[in-house]
Amino acid sequence: MNNTKVSAGFGISLLVIIAVTVGIFVWNYERQQKEMGTLNLSVPKNQKQPNQISNNNPTHTAQSPNQVVPINLSDPFQYSKDAGFYGTLILTGYLDMKQRVCKQGEMCQKTVTYASFIITATNNENIYTFLAENKGNSYASDNSVGLGCYEKEAKRIYSTNSGDDGTFENSILGSDLQKLLQSNKNNTINLQLVKPSFMGGGDAPECYSHFRLFKIIP
Repeated sequence: MNNTKVSAGFGISLLVIIAVTVGIFVWNYERQQKEMGTLNLSVPKNQKQPNQISNNNPTHTAQSPNQVVPINLSDPFQYSKDAGFYGTLILTGYLDMKQRVCKQGEMCQKTVTYASFIITATNNENIYTFLAENKGNSYASDNSVGLGCYEKEAKRIYSTNSGDDGTFENSILGSDLQKLLQSNKNNTINLQLVKPSFMGGGDAPECYSHFRLFKIIP
């Protein structure tokens, strides 16, 4: 009888020791996993990295000498030492078109009808600083920004635009084109436009514009 009690007691003690040992092992394992988790941070592929913007907004990265700078093109038009001028703004004004004749010996390929937007008001005064810095080139003046080439047969204003994200093609078509064509000093319209970061430079084609994503808004 005493042997039976001893055996039962021993068995219970053994089970308690095993349970405690397993508990300690599990607790150590979970603690180690948590510590590892705080050291090895990663972002799932379907989750945005810090400072990245959803593709629902026009975005790209600007190249600075030492880093890649995330740029959100839906930000207000502004200047950054790493990205230059970039962002979105609204201009009030009207369309102006002039023929640019390509003469022999000049850096051009064809004669075009170039469309510019004369600015009468804006929601962002930084545009005037940008225009002053670019005064003298073919795509900006004191009070206007270039939109591109008016192609009557194609029924569009076409342009190319360069940024740190590459080359972008614009076409202003349909009702937006008609509103631009009907605008004048007494019938101004609101034009939303976007400038990408561009830290490069060089010769530009006849139909170049500093801006992209043109849109007529109320």
